[in-house]
Amino acid sequence: MELLGKKTDTISTTYAEKATKVKAKKAARVMSSSFVITSTSDSDVITTRESHRTKQMERRLKERRRRVAKNTSVAERRKDHVVATVSKAQKLARPHAISPAEEEPVSAGR
Repeated sequence: MELLGKKTDTISTTYAEKATKVKAKKAARVMSSSFVITSTSDSDVITTRESHRTKQMERRLKERRRRVAKNTSVAERRKDHVVATVSKAQKLARPHAISPAEEEPVSAGR
């Protein structure tokens, strides 16, 4: 009986501790502080949530600017490609002063 009582006390104590930890975590989520701890290679740095949000927004804007710049460069490349194609077509359409066929007449005997 004594062993059973001891085991019951141990189990109830363990579950009570777990319950208090869960309650503390829930309370921490609801009432968060105005600081967030971000991990870096050297140590933990405490920054304000506002600056953390600002950094996230700046990172998103930076990615967006990169995508937009890439799209404009694609448009510019297409424009350059069209110009090159047109100039090549004009170059090939011009008659040459001396064509290779006119330089060497082909003799039937050879």
